[in-house]
Amino acid sequence: MTKPKLFGYSDKLSVKPGDLLQFYVNGEGTDRAEAKLVRLIHGDQHPSGPGFMEEEIDCHANGTWQVERQYTQLGSFLQVADSSSRLALEGSLTVFAFICPTRPQLECRQTLIGRWDNREGCGFYLGISQNGRLEFTVGQGAEVDRLEADVPMQANTWYFVAAAFEAKTGRASLFQEGVLNRYNSL
Repeated sequence: MTKPKLFGYSDKLSVKPGDLLQFYVNGEGTDRAEAKLVRLIHGDQHPSGPGFMEEEIDCHANGTWQVERQYTQLGSFLQVADSSSRLALEGSLTVFAFICPTRPQLECRQTLIGRWDNREGCGFYLGISQNGRLEFTVGQGAEVDRLEADVPMQANTWYFVAAAFEAKTGRASLFQEGVLNRYNSL
């Protein structure tokens, strides 16, 4: 049986008396956690020092709390609310980014920039394919077009990537260039 593990963080690094502070805790192998608010007086346990010293602070958060396993997206992630559909593909489009893929050969698609609807097959998507190549997909529902780069991406290498779609001609293009110098090259 695995030992229980707790991971957590607070929503603020510093507060004043009376400020609200929230904690987010992930529990693995347990569904309960004991919480105590303490004032750390001295944290160095070196033998020539005064030793570890803390003082418990009376607080309504002290006690046993229920925790559960929390799941997260790995890597950097940003989701933008778009209730007015300003990012919808309704005309020509150009997207670009500087990226440094750490695991391009992950064997699953990795989105870099996109607004894609799997059910309807519409929108756009710039990402890394299952085989580690840059790809660009554009769909209007009945018709979905996809471009894939010829050269797979190398892990831990910076790239400038871009994709464009010209609505009048239906032409799409994909661009990938390694951005190497003596500081970031392999």
